[in-house]
Amino acid sequence: MVHPPASQLKARIWLGALLLAAALGAAYARTLGVPLLLDDIGSIGENASIRSLWPLWPVLDPPAEYCTAGRPLLSLSFALNYAVGGRAVFGYHLVNLLIHLGATWLLFGLVRRLLAARRTPAGPHFHAEPLAGGIALLWALHPLHTGTVTYLSQRAESLMGLCYLATGYCLVRAASSVRHARAWQGLSVLACWLGMTAKEPMVTAPFLIFVFDWALVAGSLAEIRRRRTGYHAGLAASWLLLAALMATSDLGSRGVGAGFGGLTPGQYLAIETGVVADYLALVLWPASLVFDYGPDGWLALAFPSGRTGLVLAAVLAGAITLWRRGSRHWWFIAGYFVLLSPTSSVVPVALQPMAESRLYLPSIMVVAPLVLFAHRLVGRRVVGLLVAGALAGGALTFLRNETYRDPAALWRDTVAQRPGNSRAHAQLALHLAGAPGRSAEAEQHYLAALRLNPTDLPTQINYANLLARLPGRRPDAIARHEAVLQAVPDQALAHNGLGLLLAEIPGREADAIRHYEAALRSNPADAAVHNNLGLLLAKMPGRETDAVRHFESARHSDPHFAAPHNNLANLLVRLPGQAAAAIRHYESALRLDPAYAAAHINLGLLLAATPGREPEAERHFRAALTLEPMHPETHYNLANLLSAAPARHQEAIAHYETALRLAPAHAAAHNNYGLLLLRQPGQQAAAMSRFEAAVRSDPALPDAHYNLGVMLAGVPGRRADALVHITTALRLRPGFPAAQDALRQLQPPPE
Repeated sequence: MVHPPASQLKARIWLGALLLAAALGAAYARTLGVPLLLDDIGSIGENASIRSLWPLWPVLDPPAEYCTAGRPLLSLSFALNYAVGGRAVFGYHLVNLLIHLGATWLLFGLVRRLLAARRTPAGPHFHAEPLAGGIALLWALHPLHTGTVTYLSQRAESLMGLCYLATGYCLVRAASSVRHARAWQGLSVLACWLGMTAKEPMVTAPFLIFVFDWALVAGSLAEIRRRRTGYHAGLAASWLLLAALMATSDLGSRGVGAGFGGLTPGQYLAIETGVVADYLALVLWPASLVFDYGPDGWLALAFPSGRTGLVLAAVLAGAITLWRRGSRHWWFIAGYFVLLSPTSSVVPVALQPMAESRLYLPSIMVVAPLVLFAHRLVGRRVVGLLVAGALAGGALTFLRNETYRDPAALWRDTVAQRPGNSRAHAQLALHLAGAPGRSAEAEQHYLAALRLNPTDLPTQINYANLLARLPGRRPDAIARHEAVLQAVPDQALAHNGLGLLLAEIPGREADAIRHYEAALRSNPADAAVHNNLGLLLAKMPGRETDAVRHFESARHSDPHFAAPHNNLANLLVRLPGQAAAAIRHYESALRLDPAYAAAHINLGLLLAATPGREPEAERHFRAALTLEPMHPETHYNLANLLSAAPARHQEAIAHYETALRLAPAHAAAHNNYGLLLLRQPGQQAAAMSRFEAAVRSDPALPDAHYNLGVMLAGVPGRRADALVHITTALRLRPGFPAAQDALRQLQPPPE
């Protein structure tokens, strides 16, 4: 075989790498805004351990309830994302995609070097680069991997895959290097150790890499003993690190090894045999993909049929036959089963017995030999098949990713595929509950979830939160929260939900505070509970200092949480001499969340009352209107600001009219619009009608009564009516100076 010149070879490699990147970019381009899903909400949205990079230990040892527990590399990657962009999902998705791209490049390089070394025969007259690129492309664009790449929490799987492939790639480089063999071996060992900190199934790496070396790299055990005994010992030593991580993390909280429905290990293995066969079918024909198979309902698989057993027996028999005949392809079959063994064997994974993400690496063991076999059959024409397969895979991946863009659609699809999955019903209900007009449908799915799993406390809590928003259902919501607390007295979410409900009931504020404090005893760093408690205390006379303390605690617990800054500023505005501090906190809230309309409005109001800062106030009001153009209060506030400048009266009038069109009973808008009309020639009658509308809308508004009384005083025969309104203004606001003056002028002098 004639080898191409080095420059031509490098050009092929770079072209292949760029094509792989372009293909992945096209397939996943629209996923960078996919919202947090399922475990993401806890591991990213609520996980306080990733919110600071120093001290580092909390990052490396996160709480057991999150998927980052016992996985320091995963946790550190999330913490770095959070340090750069907070909860904004773009950065997380970009990193997930880059990890997948890195794994794809490593696979390309690994296969290319194996083919070029002719360790894996691919037939005569072949170029390693197109075949390696085709294998990497088909694998990278396989729609099965959307769950690993687009679902952020499955970064654990792709990070482990990246480390696994790096371990193998560095081994191949070490085998072909004369001067740097030890350096490449060291990098391979380092990659293996890092993989152990990403996800537990990396446990197979020392064994499988040894078999890989034996079958495809060294070619014999004697060669391994001669050149790489210490290297493989270094790989095996990584088991000590994994054992230490597993000992310090609570795998049972993720349902690993905790038993499953009373099944024996043998029965569970029998069921997982069917799962492994289903996995193989999904690699070959990725139809009806399921985002979440759930902890229940999947047992419709029951025990594998005789047909499944025969298929797997035939596959294993084929591997033995290939081994006996000296063909190295047996390694692919062995690799498929070894890679799946940690999650599909006798150790139950109760919360997720089946997951497509687990095929991230095993699918290579199916794709690679199929491509090599196709090349043996059709030679160079395999390139056309690879292009067609890549286009089909890319299109399916793109379409599957479109489903992820709408969480409700994703969960609706999951419910359709697995109607017995209680978690899918609960998650669909959670997303429907936040959509206008979908409350009834959300309730039906909550009830379906609870029928399937009556002991699911988080679903009970979320259902109670939905009931709290429905007219007349608050007592039902309170009863459900109380039922949860009766079962689990320290359930923080239920305490918080009950606190929110009781805080709205006059006379129950003390009970609300008690529940908020109970929630904080369970989770002292819960920023949302601190914020909620601060809001309640801020309304209570004499509790302002306590409210400030809880807003500060919320701010420190979650430095990227904008609401505590806004709420603290609202409280500071009421305290003397704190306007500058309030402005700083409003600005902090907007730095954290530029789309925080309420903070724009509040800051605009404060700046409007600060001499010389009216232009800034206008910018914030207009920013709020950009975010919420149908918000009447913002139109009203902007109109008040504009009415101070004679040249902008017409703009002010337009905003008053918009505010009143959106909120016809807005008494203050009627009143202030009337005052502005008084300054326009010939608009006295229109102004009076506005004051009358203000009084009708809010009979307790003293300014409207005063303004209407003053106008009526100038109308012949309406003096008595004017007296009534001026007197009412004084009754509503005792000591109202202007009303007192008007009353003296209207009352007849003493005789």
